[in-house]
Amino acid sequence: MEEISVPDRCNLLLYHVKLFKEKYPKRNFSELKKYFAGYISDFPGAKELRVKLMDAKSGGDVKKIVESYLV
Repeated sequence: MEEISVPDRCNLLLYHVKLFKEKYPKRNFSELKKYFAGYISDFPGAKELRVKLMDAKSGGDVKKIVESYLV
């Protein structure tokens, strides 16, 4: 099985967040957080990134956190 790169996983997470906002605009953003570990795990700094993401209040927050990690 081919390994997905960390930047690709982060971008998939951002895409998932975007789809959630588009499909379920009235649902609570916190419902999405349970999926973060599926994207953000098994690489150096993953735990710290997940901790920051769990404090996110919106998709915009997730985008800022992920983009700052990828820089």
